[in-house]
This record gives sequence, structure tokens and C-alpha cells, in this order.
Amino acid sequence: MKKLLMYLAFALICMAVAPILQSCDDENSQYPLGNYIIAMATVAKETGTVYPYFVLDNGKTVWVAASAVEYEGLEPGQRVIGNFTILDDNRDGFDYFARVNNYTLVLTKDVINLTEANEDSIGNSKTTISDMWIGADYLNVEFLMVYPSYEKHMVNLVNNRIIPVDDDGYAHLEFRYNNMGDSNGKLIPGIVSFELGEYGPSNKTLKGLKVKINSIKYGDKVYTYNYSDEKSTEESRNFSSGVNSEGLK
Repeated sequence: MKKLLMYLAFALICMAVAPILQSCDDENSQYPLGNYIIAMATVAKETGTVYPYFVLDNGKTVWVAASAVEYEGLEPGQRVIGNFTILDDNRDGFDYFARVNNYTLVLTKDVINLTEANEDSIGNSKTTISDMWIGADYLNVEFLMVYPSYEKHMVNLVNNRIIPVDDDGYAHLEFRYNNMGDSNGKLIPGIVSFELGEYGPSNKTLKGLKVKINSIKYGDKVYTYNYSDEKSTEESRNFSSGVNSEGLK
């Protein structure tokens, strides 16, 4: 938990809502109600049902047995940072039954092509990456964005069609941030999740992924992810206090 101190505030906020529902107690569950996980998940729905469930990035499915917040309006394919209390496991075809204590919506986008026609609008503002990791077939990027913003800032993961790339067995993509000219203001954490599709770990012909960013500190920098090293994990991840997708498009 290398970022525990940075993320403590976010965890405390999420814990505050946990006592709201008392539909289960410790005597009826093998999991203590005071224990919770904070994890990235994708919203899913079974055919013919109105209630969504969650798929964690390690592939585990989570059915909502109780919730402290409204979640019924979530749509399949949306990404969230969820705070879950696990109540039971291996039940009715789901890996977990859980109580949803809280969640934050995460902006989710596809990879797009960068061309001469859209290069200016996509932009390439300098930024700082707080964390970047692959979960399931998504690249999740936590970065620092300028606030306040007078219009929504733009983030994209692009396949650069303007310049040639090395044929080294890796997918080559670029994270592009457009601060829309807002260079003054404080920096706050933003988060976005990109569905990798053909560029992700499910493409067995790829060695991995290389992501280029325009870093404030380092200039052009490339992050390399070897798909042979990517492993699912049960461990919940930490997120910066107040990390959000508001103000992004």
C-alpha cells in the first residue's frame, strides 16, 4: 500500500456510509461487515433483468445484495471505482454477494486514431501521471488535471497514424490530454479508463503495450506493459483522495 497516506481520506469517506444499511450481520456472514474493498469494476446486466451487477478487473462477479446508494440506473459497460463489503461468496452463480457502500463513475472511452485532421483538437498538453495500469482489457490512467476549468478538458488514448512506429510486437499508443488552455490553477487527480480492444491482453499476438505520454517532468516518456507479466489480483487498489472524472470528456 505504497500510497496509503495519500488515499486515506478517500477511504474514510467511503467507510462513513458503510453503517447505513444493516440488512446483514456478522453472525450470518463469514465476512466481517467492517471489512471492505475498493476496486475498479465494470457494470454488467443479465439478459431480462433490470438490476446491474459488477465485474471486477480480476474477472470476479459481484451481485448487489444490499446498497447504501442508488445503483439501479447504472448501464452495462460503465466503469466505476466501487466500495464493496463482501457478504458471501460462490452463491447463485456469482463469485460474491456484496453490499455497495459507495461508488464513483469513471469516464470510459475507446482508443481512437490520431490523424492530421484531428490532431489539433485532440491536443497534447503536458501532464503528470500518478498511476497507470491495465485491468482486464482496460488501461486505467490516473493523472493530474488543472482546476478550475472553464470547459471540460479532453483525454484520449490514440493510435498515432501520422508517424510510423516500430514493428516490435507491441501495440504503440499515446495518452493525450488537452487542458483547453487552462494552464493556471491547482492540480487535482483525474481518472479515465480506456477499453483497449484489439490492443489489449486478449490479443494473444501482442507482446504487450507501450504508452507514450507528454510528461511535465520528463517530456516524452514511454510506459511499457508486458502482457506475459500482467496477472489478475484479488488485492484492492488505492485511489487518490477525490479522484474523479468530472470536468473531463
